Amino acid sequence: MSKSLLLLTSNGVGMGHLARQSAVALAAPADTRVTIMSMSAALPSIGQLGLLGEYCPGPDRRWQPDVRWPHYVSARIQAIANEVDADVVSFDGVAPYRGVTLAKREMPDTPFVWFRRGMWQPGANEGQLWKADLFDFVLEPGDLSAAADRGATAGQDDVVRVPPVSLYQTIERLNRQDARSALNLTLETTTVLVTLGTGRLGDVASPGQTIVDAILERTNWQVAVLKSAIAENIIPLKPDARVREVSGVFPLVKYLDAFDAVVSAAGYNAVHEFLPAGLPTMLVPNTQTRTDDQVARAREAEHQGYATVAGDALALSVEQFEGFVSRFNAGEHPPAPQVDGATATVEALVWLAESYKPNKRTLVQTFARARDDAKAAIKRVLGPQGTNAVKRALGRPTEPPGKPMRVTLGESSELPVLRYSDEPTIEEILGNDPVEHVLSGSSSGYRSQRELIADEFYDIVP
Repeated sequence: MSKSLLLLTSNGVGMGHLARQSAVALAAPADTRVTIMSMSAALPSIGQLGLLGEYCPGPDRRWQPDVRWPHYVSARIQAIANEVDADVVSFDGVAPYRGVTLAKREMPDTPFVWFRRGMWQPGANEGQLWKADLFDFVLEPGDLSAAADRGATAGQDDVVRVPPVSLYQTIERLNRQDARSALNLTLETTTVLVTLGTGRLGDVASPGQTIVDAILERTNWQVAVLKSAIAENIIPLKPDARVREVSGVFPLVKYLDAFDAVVSAAGYNAVHEFLPAGLPTMLVPNTQTRTDDQVARAREAEHQGYATVAGDALALSVEQFEGFVSRFNAGEHPPAPQVDGATATVEALVWLAESYKPNKRTLVQTFARARDDAKAAIKRVLGPQGTNAVKRALGRPTEPPGKPMRVTLGESSELPVLRYSDEPTIEEILGNDPVEHVLSGSSSGYRSQRELIADEFYDIVP
């Protein structure tokens, strides 16, 4: 019997969660319907893959007060799950939002999965582990550097582990000539891709500029600098004929045969695309990540011989990278294993949908829900001002007032304009006006339900 999978993703600072779930969606058999609901502004990119999805604003957008946002998200999840008749709901993120767990409460007959990537930094995010008891199932995608995992999830026995999940498994790649032509790269020149992330967490411009300068000075290589569709802090382009910008390309894995080498951040998706592709890679770990242990992932990849890691002296690292590329191309380094976790993930989700039987809550689940309710009750008692005072004392971001955002549906120079769209652009999502993305091809009943949700959570001025 065909199944319907609803894949939720958090925002993150890049496109990792969205890319992983896109890989899962592409691995699904033809009789399995997959819908993605993401808090990433890059959600419109999945249309290029023929996938169906809907954007939901995350807490960072501040379109909903913190105290109301979980209930807004819960309403959104319930509405889209009902529209697509979801047999299972999966959430990809390292910190499950209360809106997700609230939706789970209202949908007791539907299994909920926490898709939880490992390789957390030691001591980081430990307060999230108890939320596993709010889900029916925890799936952990593997990591090529799992031997170095010292984070809170390492060794947890409450998970089902699958191999690494990557678009590399599911995307057909262009040949070298077609890929270079599509990216406007010189066909004959050795080309290195430089991609250090979106710049949403930590500076990429300064180290990126140092690396590009060193490559141009030391080699005759062509440099392709990747600019993400959601980039905030970008590597400045050099006025040099050997420098090309590769902008807004998704999925990048389709064009990997265009490159001879890579200088990359050590995020999950980068490592599990570039290394299985057999590209000699220098990893530049982002040390500003809150949870992801990029340093450990990079060092373990180097220990296994799959990559090399940049040191603090980036120009010197480029010199050493030249030697690594030569040795790599001479076959002196072992190939990284291939990745096939996307298919295994689909199989696990379908199995859960077929075998799930709603059970009465266990004592652990009851305690977990009580803890969740207690935290919410404390925030209600403190109110917005009291909550903000506590957050300031703890050095955490404060939240907006508890009143709904005042918007209008028509053009206005005074108020934000609430816009409904079934095909919003990334630029529109990143704009100041709130966007209510309505699933393309959805029913009139769903559209009406979405208008009711907006009426409840916005102060709409005629």
